[in-house]
Amino acid sequence: MAAIKLPPARLVNFLVLPLSLIVFSLLAFPHITHLWKDFFLLAQRLLRFPGDVQINAIEILPFYYLDIPSYTMNAAWPTTGIMIATGLLIFVLFLVSRSLPERLIPLAYLMRVLCCIQLTALAYFAFASEPFAYNLSAYTEGLLRAGVITILLIPLLFTVTLYMFRMALVRKLLLTIITMGHLTIFIPMQTLVHAYVIHACSFLVMSVMFFMFGLILDILIIIAFYSWGMSWVDITNP
Repeated sequence: MAAIKLPPARLVNFLVLPLSLIVFSLLAFPHITHLWKDFFLLAQRLLRFPGDVQINAIEILPFYYLDIPSYTMNAAWPTTGIMIATGLLIFVLFLVSRSLPERLIPLAYLMRVLCCIQLTALAYFAFASEPFAYNLSAYTEGLLRAGVITILLIPLLFTVTLYMFRMALVRKLLLTIITMGHLTIFIPMQTLVHAYVIHACSFLVMSVMFFMFGLILDILIIIAFYSWGMSWVDITNP
């Protein structure tokens, strides 16, 4: 990157393209979150969630608020039976990770990280007492808020990592829109899965859902699209 020459035309792209996409996103998100609310209502009817879908005005950026939907239902404190079953599952999963062949070492490490996080949660609930410090509604609101911020940051991330390379402006624009659009659809579905699993399995799984299947998945999606875009670049011709 240090050897890349940046002509004025590409410098203009650095400013005009990301700022235009961010402004467009800020104008579009009030309508997008309305669609998220409709999606949550549909999922509630199909999955028969208790409670209702509530809307709260959340400050996403300074002086920028969005109506973020969430479920009023909450998760339960883990029972002794759930904790014993979780402990056995952790033990079995760890043994499986030890028996995997060498070519699957990355998967084995991933399984062990999952076991470590869940074991920490198990130790906490073994000694803690009710009520839990968090509730499911605030948790889902936090996921959606973080998702919105992540989507808004994509043009800036691509500006300093992708736009500086020689690539057609149309391709830069297309890749950025596809990445933002994919996350716009993925994030409410991801949040719905989190709400369903935590409600069904109690607060015991909240930490592993957040650390293993939360924001890190959004980041991996961005990296995947970035890698795809870099496959279009001839790095020998900066």
